[in-house]
Amino acid sequence: MSPLLVLLFVACSSRPDGVIDVYVASSLHGVLEEAAALYQREHGVTVRLNSAASSVLARQIGAGAPADVFLSAHPRWSAYLREQRHEALTGYGFAATSLVLARHVDRGSWADLAAFAADAGARLAVADPAHVPLGWYSIQVLERRGCKAALADRILTTENAAQTRRLLQRGEVDAAFLYAADVVQSEHLVVTERFGAADHDAVRYEVLCLNQTGATIAFINFLRGPAVAALLQRRGFLPVTGALADAASGK
Repeated sequence: MSPLLVLLFVACSSRPDGVIDVYVASSLHGVLEEAAALYQREHGVTVRLNSAASSVLARQIGAGAPADVFLSAHPRWSAYLREQRHEALTGYGFAATSLVLARHVDRGSWADLAAFAADAGARLAVADPAHVPLGWYSIQVLERRGCKAALADRILTTENAAQTRRLLQRGEVDAAFLYAADVVQSEHLVVTERFGAADHDAVRYEVLCLNQTGATIAFINFLRGPAVAALLQRRGFLPVTGALADAASGK
């Protein structure tokens, strides 16, 4: 048995009771951190978060990591896990948002993406388009707006949505493609241009139930209930609400 499999086996066999392991796309980390704290206070259940790019998390889960819930920034990674595990894992819509071109409040005065692309000295942060949903959507915007070639030598590729936001907040780039919710959550960032359905595919987050225990189902019900819906709206997301059926009891 490989060292990785040994470690995964030990992790799976030593998980304590009363703990829910949630693997969450980095762009949703702030929402889940607040939601987890609320759930722990109300129910006395420990919620452990593992936050990274959806692709990284999906591969960890596919390799046997002990996850109960997966919140993905793109349905592709839910489909990947269904294929890996050969199971009809149940997924539910969780939230939606859109893309924006954002800048630091103290940096630049571009009117839109075209003006930014025309500024030969301006640098742009883009999440890794090979693996990260935010990156896929960003490239779609660049291609559909005809700006990809003009910016090709001025793009800094980042690991995930969270790193993209941090670079812009620190002023290491002039602008970045972010989710609209990222800007709502940062007082130092402003929107230069907001993109719509003609510019990129719909941004939809999905919550995937990885086991059918009562504890997991109860937590997903909570995530899709009114308290978290209000939290999503406050943080700039559009919630997709509705209760999860009690699959453990066959209802």
